[in-house]
Amino acid sequence: MKRWLWIGSGIVVVAIVGLCLGLEFRARKMEARWLDFVKYWEAEGESFSPENHLPPALAAEDEFAGHPWIRALVSGNAAALDCVERMNPETVEGYDDWANDLDEDGLPKPMAAELARRIRQHRQEFRPDLEALAEAARKPGSRLSTARQVESWAVPSWTKRLSNPAKLLEAGAHAAITLDDPPGFTEAIETLLQCGQKLRASNEILAAVVGCGLEGRAYDALLCLPEPMVWPSSEQTRWLAALECRTRSPADEFAGLMRVERGKQLAIIGLIEQVRAKRIPFSDPVSRRYFAQARLACCEPLQAMVLSAGGKISTPIADDRITRFSNHVEELNRQGDFATSFGLTPVVGCVRIYEAIVAREAIRMEIRNRLLDGVGER
Repeated sequence: MKRWLWIGSGIVVVAIVGLCLGLEFRARKMEARWLDFVKYWEAEGESFSPENHLPPALAAEDEFAGHPWIRALVSGNAAALDCVERMNPETVEGYDDWANDLDEDGLPKPMAAELARRIRQHRQEFRPDLEALAEAARKPGSRLSTARQVESWAVPSWTKRLSNPAKLLEAGAHAAITLDDPPGFTEAIETLLQCGQKLRASNEILAAVVGCGLEGRAYDALLCLPEPMVWPSSEQTRWLAALECRTRSPADEFAGLMRVERGKQLAIIGLIEQVRAKRIPFSDPVSRRYFAQARLACCEPLQAMVLSAGGKISTPIADDRITRFSNHVEELNRQGDFATSFGLTPVVGCVRIYEAIVAREAIRMEIRNRLLDGVGER
């Protein structure tokens, strides 16, 4: 009987040792795959550090986020927050009814003269603040990390506070159409488009979403201009100049967003791994394999998209690559692997925004071509 107990115990021990060795082997294999991946792509010129994919840092006086009015929003200054809260044109009588009454194309209908005058009066109350926002939008830099330390990777949630000024500017543009005020219309369009461009150029995904929203408000106002256009061509030239502030293709903008979000996710994975290692001094092989797999899931799909036939990084990135990449992401998500899903979190978010970027670009080009035709005819 004792003999069988010894044999049974030996089998259990061997099985446990074999399992541990197997888990260790799988963990080391996945870690080696990750290290090889990084080594290969860094040799190809790729960088996995998000800092290297942000716009160049500039002096505070040249930086959108360095403007005192923007800094007040970032810091949560009570007076600044109260100001942008009161800017909301929804407090103006009749605004909600107008904003919700859209035509068959989903565009606002012409604004009644009485509401236009109320909107202009409401806008006049915040004239200094809107001028400060316009001044910030004209700055050449857009590295939003100037507002907060890039090392903290704090989500620039303060950008959402620009929604009320944007709504007021859009309402002011429609009011300007009704009241035949070309300079007022141009001022609103320029501020919306320039702010949108600054936010989108930051390579921060939330800021890009807000930036697309600001530009969309300007596009709606431009599409609502009556035809034939009777305002001076000099005004239209300024609108065209504001529309031309886009400096990247949708594919390149998408790649920039992806690279920064990928770097943030790698940093998050590293932090979680450090916390777990402190709690479990000898981190188990299952955990090590999980984190290596999550890192690969975060990086491999992007590189599959940007990899060209010659093994070099493809620039600019073609739209068909992004389509294939999107399909690849969906397939990986369907597999239901937790580590893969965790690593793909930022990737999926960037895929979602790509369609909005492409849609915005199509509208921009439509308006641009229409304005060029109009200016050319006059």
